Order: sequence, then C-alpha cells, then structure tokens
Amino acid sequence: MLKIDATDRICVAGLPRSGKTVLMRYLATLPRRVYIIDPLNQYGEFGEVGDVLSGKTRCVLRLDEFDMFEDVCKKLHHVSNVTLVVEEAEHFIAQGRKMGTYSASLIQMGRNWGIGIWCTTRRIQGISKTFFDLAQHVMFFRCGLKSRDYIADMIGQDYVRPVIKSRYNSTGYTITTLPEHAFLHFNLETEDAQISKLELGARSHIETEGKVKKGKVNTATEDAEVENAQAR
Repeated sequence: MLKIDATDRICVAGLPRSGKTVLMRYLATLPRRVYIIDPLNQYGEFGEVGDVLSGKTRCVLRLDEFDMFEDVCKKLHHVSNVTLVVEEAEHFIAQGRKMGTYSASLIQMGRNWGIGIWCTTRRIQGISKTFFDLAQHVMFFRCGLKSRDYIADMIGQDYVRPVIKSRYNSTGYTITTLPEHAFLHFNLETEDAQISKLELGARSHIETEGKVKKGKVNTATEDAEVENAQAR
C-alpha cells in the first residue's frame, strides 16, 4: 500500500505523458484539504480558481510568476492542515534559484504546521536539493536519460542501470525501462521501494506489482492511503 501522510514532502517525476499528473490528481483527492498550483489548468474538477484564504482550491500561475508563488506561500503561513500540490515544480521550487523567505520556510518548517508539499516535475534535477533533503517519498515514472546520474546519486545505481545480481533492486526494472503507466515508489526514510502501475478506469486505483525490501518481492493490489495528520 502506498501509505503517505498529508503533511509529507512528495515528488512525482517523469517524462511528459508518462502518467505523473494522473497519479497526482488521484492522490490530491485523498487529503482533507488541498490547494493546487495549477499552471497548465489541469485540475478543473477540484473547484474554482481563487485565493487560498478564500477557501478556493486552485491557483493558475504562469510558469514565470515566482512572486505570485511566494505570495501563496506567505498566505499558507496563516493556514494549517492543508496539502499544497505544485505542478511543474521545477519552475517554482528550483535548484540554483534563491527561494523567497516564505517558500523556503514552508519547505523547511511547513510539516510542523500541518502543511504538506506534493509536487510533480519533468526534470527531477531541476528541483531544489533542500526539498529532497526533507522529502519522504519520490515516485518515478519513466525519466529522461539526462536524469540518470542525478537519480543514481539519490537512490542508488541499482534503480537506474541494470546490475547483475543486484542486492537491492529485485523488481526487474529501472527508471528508464518501466512499462507504460508504471512507476517506482521510493521511500526516502526507510529506503524501501516498490513498482506500481496506474490502472486507468472507472475506479481509480493503483496496482502494486512488486514491493522490495531486503531483496524480497511481494505481489499485491492496493489502493493508496493518506493519513491526514493534524497540526500540533
């Protein structure tokens, strides 16, 4: 089961049309409160576009509206128990670009306030390393070849390039050879991994094909589960 917390830091990465936004749109239905940075206007079913303090659920920003993103983060300092979803996050939580005071503190301290940050990206190497230092989960769909070295440094060569008699990766896949709509879920805290596949149909669910822990592989079909932690 993909057991995650509404206050976690999560990244879903993959090539265009790999399934990352489909997965995030499903996950975003699970927390009690969610606010979505939706630059490509893909989350219309989540409600009206508006200000986070007005109770609206979405904000459609251009990819270069960094000041507007900082303004959203500032307003979230006055809100608790909400999950912030950031699409195209490499434009807003970017490596090599100095973040604003409020976005930086939200990434570093938001979990203590009951605020989760879930993001999607086409180029995982473009996301702030500070974010990954504090993240709990990464979901990799098929990623571009230029992402290989970065991902290998993050979770190990075994999940990036085929390794004979791998000690860790018993799934039979790497992040460049995943089947269509399949993804690798890596828990950055426990270093457990599993391969799952989106089953697209009337009932949204995620099929878990293989769970890897200490070289063992199990098979199951499970729905994702989100624990909605309350701010303390």
